Amino acid sequence: SCGMCLKANPRFECGWCVQNKKCSLKQECISGNGGWMHASSENSRCSHPRITKLFPETGPRQGGTRVTILGENLGLQFRDIQMGVRVGKIPCMPVEEEYVSAERIVCLLNDATNYRVQEAHVEVCVKDCINDYRALSPRPFTFVTPYFNRIQPSQGPISGGTRITVEGSYLNAGSYVSVRFAQRPCFFKRKVKHCLLSCASFVGMNEGYAPNTVSNYLIDSGQKHYTFRLQFLRHKVTTKLSLTFCIYSGGTLLTVSGTNLATIQEPKIRAKYGQVESFHNCTVYNNSVMVCLAPSVADSELGFSESGTDPDEIGFYLDNVNALVVVNKTFSYYPDPVFEPLSPSGVLELKPTSPLILK
Repeated sequence: SCGMCLKANPRFECGWCVQNKKCSLKQECISGNGGWMHASSENSRCSHPRITKLFPETGPRQGGTRVTILGENLGLQFRDIQMGVRVGKIPCMPVEEEYVSAERIVCLLNDATNYRVQEAHVEVCVKDCINDYRALSPRPFTFVTPYFNRIQPSQGPISGGTRITVEGSYLNAGSYVSVRFAQRPCFFKRKVKHCLLSCASFVGMNEGYAPNTVSNYLIDSGQKHYTFRLQFLRHKVTTKLSLTFCIYSGGTLLTVSGTNLATIQEPKIRAKYGQVESFHNCTVYNNSVMVCLAPSVADSELGFSESGTDPDEIGFYLDNVNALVVVNKTFSYYPDPVFEPLSPSGVLELKPTSPLILK
């Protein structure tokens, strides 16, 4: 394209031959001086700009959306397009630090609260807004009013870390999302689709219900409020194990009892011995019982005793419940079992119904 030609390294001495519509050396352009443009020329600009991609394609009427425009011939210098970007009749102010000559414009959309049109095409004018230097987006930008109507789950540990799902409409709009509950941040994770997003919850307050908890949901400059009840729960975990020992390689089934365990979304058991720290996921059965497989410490650089070795640490990762990362429990690791060969040849012949004895 013309724009890519004129922004090429000057040592190539490339210019745009207007009549032939191609990148060429000056002597190869049959139009002569008047039909050959070079980047060093004072008034060089490429005609027929084109928008190939626009994102996001929706945003709140309150503005603040960072609209990214990709295309061809979108000016050679920032000043070429500085005052020439609109969404319908609403100005969109280009950000100089994010401008890529001829290829990309990022602009901040102004407030469109009083703009009655729901859809409008993005317009880019290069210096002058005449047909040869004007581009329209192939798809329109849509002004929407995001809202949400449900939050799940409605309870979580007071230490935070719960993955919260917000449901509603147009939640994929705009370029920036911020969620807060009772003035505490919910760290945005991802937009799942237009009606879902997820975030990791704040550190809570006191144990119990927080009635009329207000959630603030901010998309760019558009803010919405939602009132609901959120319960903060404290967790107490004590281990009751059928065995207080395990082999180095782990895998022993451990039953863990406690309170409010059903609110934990990603429970894990951990063990640390020397430089090795390993984990195993746990399965929560109800509010008071979960089952975990003992983690392995077989790769530790430290030695093991035949009479049992205590790990340096054993504990749990329960979302953000930091008090249980290390728990004071008596637990020992023993050598992995080793089987003797069935016979010198490795083959053992048995009569039917004879017992098989493993040693």
